[in-house]
Amino acid sequence: MLHPDPRTFPAPTPFPAYKTVSLLGHDRLPFEVWVLDAPHPRGVIAACHGYRGGRLQLIGIAEALRQRGYTVMVWDFPGHGTRRGPCTFGIHESRDLDAIVRWRDQQPELASLPLGAFGLSMGGAIACQAAARTPALCALVLDSSYAHLYPILARAINAHYRLPRIPWAWITWASVQLALGRRLSKLDPAVLARQLTQPLLLIHGRQDSTVPLDHARVILAGWRGPTESWIEPGAAHVGTYALDPRGYGDRLAAFFDRWLAASRR
Repeated sequence: MLHPDPRTFPAPTPFPAYKTVSLLGHDRLPFEVWVLDAPHPRGVIAACHGYRGGRLQLIGIAEALRQRGYTVMVWDFPGHGTRRGPCTFGIHESRDLDAIVRWRDQQPELASLPLGAFGLSMGGAIACQAAARTPALCALVLDSSYAHLYPILARAINAHYRLPRIPWAWITWASVQLALGRRLSKLDPAVLARQLTQPLLLIHGRQDSTVPLDHARVILAGWRGPTESWIEPGAAHVGTYALDPRGYGDRLAAFFDRWLAASRR
């Protein structure tokens, strides 16, 4: 769990233009961020990839938002892509967004712009953790996020290793938390939802066998702020974008247009 095997994502052709900035992570080591600059941006979006993913997983979505007037930042979390370190399911990854906020505040052309976050699967959980302590995040989009991590772990152990959930899921869960020194259940989106007041657009595929649709319903039921939902009948896990890239970009931009503009009033 802490050292996931990477997935391979094809690079789009042509590859979107970007600039690279170097920021400091929680471990005081630098990490690379790709910044896709919009000519006259209406806001800044921090995009968070999923488990076994990386910034290439997000590049199509990032370019869609850039074309619609948003400067977008994508990067690899620890244990993913080019970045070393264990995956900590948001304990350290969410602090990357603190570095994003600090960098945004130092850019004269961006400092006054509102900041939103987008997250795929685990990236959605990380965005929730960042939003819980970062008022600068004004609106969130979660795609295929889990409500509770433990049931997803239990399903994966059963599916991939054909092992019974009890005791193997419990042993794994306890061991991971012991290694990280934190109770991960306290960081679940369903728990954080009760304190999050930012507007939320929640996207989920009805055919998602990795994170069942019930997880989306739990997050929506507990969220304190305004919510919108997009349940896509034919989509599997993180599969909604691939079904209609243009419509996906339009829907995200319309949500951020509505709520990030409201945050500036």
